[in-house]
Amino acid sequence: MADASVRIVDASKIDKSKFDVASNAQGRPWLLREKSDLFNWGSMKLDFEPLYPCGMVVKPQHGFGPYKFEDVNMKHVRRLALSTAPLLLRGFTMEAQKEVFRAKANELGEIQMWPFGDIIEIRENPGMNMNNVLTNEAMPFHYDGVFKTVKNEKTGEAISVPPLFQMFRNRAAAQQVGGLTLFSSSRNMLPLLGPDTIPLDELRKLKWKTFTAANPQFGGSELVLPFIASHPETGKDTFRFHEPWPVEKCIGATSEPTIVQVPGMDTAQGDELCQKLTTL
Repeated sequence: MADASVRIVDASKIDKSKFDVASNAQGRPWLLREKSDLFNWGSMKLDFEPLYPCGMVVKPQHGFGPYKFEDVNMKHVRRLALSTAPLLLRGFTMEAQKEVFRAKANELGEIQMWPFGDIIEIRENPGMNMNNVLTNEAMPFHYDGVFKTVKNEKTGEAISVPPLFQMFRNRAAAQQVGGLTLFSSSRNMLPLLGPDTIPLDELRKLKWKTFTAANPQFGGSELVLPFIASHPETGKDTFRFHEPWPVEKCIGATSEPTIVQVPGMDTAQGDELCQKLTTL
């Protein structure tokens, strides 16, 4: 489907006028793909393959190299990324790397600036204090930008302003031990809510409070945030949460704990809810 979801159905019951036959690398029919202009990227001949459990791979049909990332129309990327995420572009070449990366990000939308600038290299760097981001410590479950804030001019309070998109360029594959990143989808996670955790309608009414100590890049403000927020462009329910990260898990020299509480619940109840949401 256009949102990268996969359904197993009886092919004889499919309206073939609404689907195209997608073939695998050996040229054999592989799946039926929903017809959508989201898959029309002009003159580029591309394959669009669903990722499990969420997201999609976009790659040239004839292997690595025929297209430059510079030539990708970011309007197509933006539209498809709003339908499914993460969106992995594989097999495109890139020459002047940072310059191209910055230019293509600008085509995607206005770049959000941080104290470190617009591009950061995520690698172990104990000399740059960003909590545990640049250490070899495990990362808690979170959504990027939770501690990116602006000040409310009237009240003076900090307001969380996470970015709409993020672009990554993977410079090297993960080693055999560690280095892996697990992406989660609100579309996949929210249906798991229920009696064993908390029903969605109840979670929608709750907020969570979080704090991490200030460093030169972010932190230092107590934030009260909704568990469920409407996506600013699609309007769909979006899960917002940061796994509690106590001091016992902080092993990096610059690492600081992240405190998470649930207002309206006592400590034990709030901790139990956070543990259930983390387990999901």
